[in-house]
Amino acid sequence: MKAVSGIGARLTKLRMMSGLTMKAVATRLRVSCSTVMYWEQELHDISGAKLLAIADFFGVTTDYLLGRCDFRWRVPVPVFGFRIVFNKK
Repeated sequence: MKAVSGIGARLTKLRMMSGLTMKAVATRLRVSCSTVMYWEQELHDISGAKLLAIADFFGVTTDYLLGRCDFRWRVPVPVFGFRIVFNKK
């Protein structure tokens, strides 16, 4: 299996795995469809605020989106007496 690199490839993979169209993602993030397309093709940079919105929407970390790690899902901070539960959004 080919490794996913680049923010555009990761965004595309998340969108496809979620079964969403570019229009659905654009509507949710309050941007145009062409903006999502440009992000996926890495033709436009993503602002910090939109990067956080994308991470929240897909339930992933910004580090995953930026390619700093390959672990996709967020892990909550453990609290004494509780076990760690992976977020499977």
